[in-house]
Amino acid sequence: MILLKSFDEHNNFNNAIVPVSLNIDKLIFVYHHQIEKSKFEYCTRVINKYKNIDICFAHVDERSIKQYFSDETIVDVSANKYLSLVLCEMALKRNNRIIYFDEEEKCIKDYRKHEALTSKIFNFQIEDIITLNGGRIISSMHNPVKNRETIELIYKTIEYSKNNYSNFISFVSKINNLINYLDHKDNDYYLDETTIKKITSDENYRYFKDLNLFTIKDNTLSFFNNDIRRIFMVSGTFLENYIYNKLVDSKLFDDVLMSCNIEFSRTQNLSVRCELDCLVIKDNCLLFTSIKSNKVDPSDLNEIKVHNVMFGNEYSKPVICIYNELSENRPLVYAKGEELGIYIIEKNDFENDVANRFLEIINNSYQYNNGIWQR
Repeated sequence: MILLKSFDEHNNFNNAIVPVSLNIDKLIFVYHHQIEKSKFEYCTRVINKYKNIDICFAHVDERSIKQYFSDETIVDVSANKYLSLVLCEMALKRNNRIIYFDEEEKCIKDYRKHEALTSKIFNFQIEDIITLNGGRIISSMHNPVKNRETIELIYKTIEYSKNNYSNFISFVSKINNLINYLDHKDNDYYLDETTIKKITSDENYRYFKDLNLFTIKDNTLSFFNNDIRRIFMVSGTFLENYIYNKLVDSKLFDDVLMSCNIEFSRTQNLSVRCELDCLVIKDNCLLFTSIKSNKVDPSDLNEIKVHNVMFGNEYSKPVICIYNELSENRPLVYAKGEELGIYIIEKNDFENDVANRFLEIINNSYQYNNGIWQR
């Protein structure tokens, strides 16, 4: 079976979703004006990851396009472009089967009957959506915690500090500054009397010490384990690890990544890198999530919005996740986020079910908080 399709230069997801969702032997993309060859490469890379399909790209005009038709050709007119209209007209005359991808219902339909041909379309991974749009995940800035005991301790820490999280982060930063240059072996840091006093005299130490993230005995500060020591070195990753593991534990999503470093290149001489705190995908809806401890600025809103536009598809959405009541504390910033179409997960969501709040965004059942928390 041969699939003939007009290449959509503005929507590479559209180019890939039908070929990987059907059983075809050959895929022919046609185009009639100059298109960046890199877009062909991104598309081919993702399709070939899942399907062993012969893919070719043909520069055509109305006359030459006829040679790509045969009795076993199926025509995909998903791209609402000039060539799709030409393909559709020829297919109708030849009685070739015509299909299209219904973006709203997320299924492939027969053009004549408008009936669904597939019960379920293919679900891409996060990396695939990024690749289709010219990005490349090159590293993880902070690896997520995998040890179950440590995960439970992180959960306990975030929930214990829900009313004092800004104090907790300040305390973590203080510990990091005090011990960063001290002699240590593995998880044990050797303190002098002055440093011990600075730590133990802090009222935050007395409040949080029962968590046993670390202990002080004699002149040694010992972290719970290496994961906790590593998180202390970058205080923001407590919340990142909490969100990541809550999403993974929920088993509601197709793929979750934490702290991704993405490279984006338009030319060989120019590349841009950015870091995204959390990426989560379900049914090809990718959420670009920025995680903030207790403060969101307008620049944070603009940044996550741009990342969503650069690397996302028509289903992707930008999200700000903050361990604070942003709607009450900074209502103008909250309102600006709503205006920009940025979904905001705030402190109340943590106390309910943060994973289901992400799912609400994907399922389009999310409601903004306009002063009164609503479910």
